[in-house]
Amino acid sequence: MNKDVVHRLALVTVSLTLSACGRQVVEVERIVEKPVEKIVEKPVDRIVTVEGELPLVPIRTRAEKPDCGAAAGAAGRTGAALRDFRARTFVPLRAGMAAQAADLPDNLQTALFGMRTLLNREYNGPGSADRQALHAKYEKLFRSAYPNAFASYAQDERTDALMVRYADEMDDGHTYFIPNAYFAALKASFENSAEPAPSFGLDFSTVPGADGAVLRSVRHDGPAFAAGLRRGDVILAVNGVTLSRESTSSATYVKYATLLAEASGGADPAVFLVSRAGEQREVTVRAAVLGGSEAPWGEVRTTPGGKKVLYLVIPTFLSLEVAERVHALVRAASGAGVEGVVVNLRDNGGGYVIMNDGAAGAFTDKAIATTFETLDANDVTYGYSDGAIRVFNVCGDRIDLPLSAPTLWKGRTAVLLNGRSASGSEFFARSVSTLAGARLIGTRTAGVANSSTNVYELPGERAVAVTDSVVRGPDGRVLPDAITPDEEVADDMAKLAAGTDAPLKAALDWLDR
Repeated sequence: MNKDVVHRLALVTVSLTLSACGRQVVEVERIVEKPVEKIVEKPVDRIVTVEGELPLVPIRTRAEKPDCGAAAGAAGRTGAALRDFRARTFVPLRAGMAAQAADLPDNLQTALFGMRTLLNREYNGPGSADRQALHAKYEKLFRSAYPNAFASYAQDERTDALMVRYADEMDDGHTYFIPNAYFAALKASFENSAEPAPSFGLDFSTVPGADGAVLRSVRHDGPAFAAGLRRGDVILAVNGVTLSRESTSSATYVKYATLLAEASGGADPAVFLVSRAGEQREVTVRAAVLGGSEAPWGEVRTTPGGKKVLYLVIPTFLSLEVAERVHALVRAASGAGVEGVVVNLRDNGGGYVIMNDGAAGAFTDKAIATTFETLDANDVTYGYSDGAIRVFNVCGDRIDLPLSAPTLWKGRTAVLLNGRSASGSEFFARSVSTLAGARLIGTRTAGVANSSTNVYELPGERAVAVTDSVVRGPDGRVLPDAITPDEEVADDMAKLAAGTDAPLKAALDWLDR
């Protein structure tokens, strides 16, 4: 999962849903990066600037060889622990801090020292930022805004805005700060627990040059889907309030998100005025508390030439049931006589490597394998072959996770991608393209296909995601950072609002050839 995921998740979560992931807050052009004003706090007794309150942290470098007898080696990477190495939720902040996150004080000093420690002790990515210079720069910036001892200041929206900028200057899409406003929803997504608030289960964009919110996705398990709403529908009004454009796309998006958030929190169902391909109707939707991660789903569609195909939607790989579900859907569609498969990975921000490998295994009989190069040199290889997910490390630990009913699709496959397809989506697309000849359609992906991340929980319900592995292919070379599709087709929101899903149309046309 990359930082685009989190930034978009923030506003969407606060407003309506947790349905997908991506770096920009949809069209809210880095809304969290607003200027930070100098902050004047009320005087507090005995507050002074503390010299050395952010001590220098040495940068950890990759070990020459693994210590297979250490807890971080064999003992820490066997059995379920090895499997969960890429299937973890939030990791308590331990590195260099000698405490669990819950035991650390919730203040600015802890946040800054936590960021410094994690970037210097846990980062292992392709970025080339001068970390010590970066820490010095942001210590100076924070000091200009917070002149007293950092421990005397609580974290708030203003400190979060600066922390987001701090992490972003690592220039690595897998390394980012998670502010308090995003934390609960993102953690629910990682843990597949209940969302923090009711939602309609939809994600939207503004319509270029027009009023209304065009639906990018609708959760299959959500109330909006149950009420009949689908991708491409345009919400024109909510409870009688028209969704009219503001002067900028950002302001328009915030306005629409706010209206939907207010409607989802109401005691009564919301009434949407919806347009589909120019025809208007009213739809009543009652918001509900949903699980953090949406499961894959599919439906049989017909190409213009009359072929039956499976339209398979994988919204996220953040669930340990994804691989089993994908194999089951492909198996059922194959039994129904479909002649092709379209896999929709648009807006899928990634998730667990063992799940994207297991899901990709439904489309190739060739072995899938990528190696994650770690700081402790106990590199871990993930893959899929012969109906099982395979995980093993340099120290010789191994675990095999057979699927209950693996299947293999041997027909034609198209995969839909966009700029929000990140991490696990990129791994999946690369596997099915290179090993099974799938056609990739859409736009260039997010660009974090050569690394992985861990999320470290901070006090105050905040977190830092830190790139912890560089990913190499079977030939030992570091993988490219992004996937460029075979056929460039923009995910055009104006066309979608008018009734044409351009990338999906291109995929169906290709399957007809």
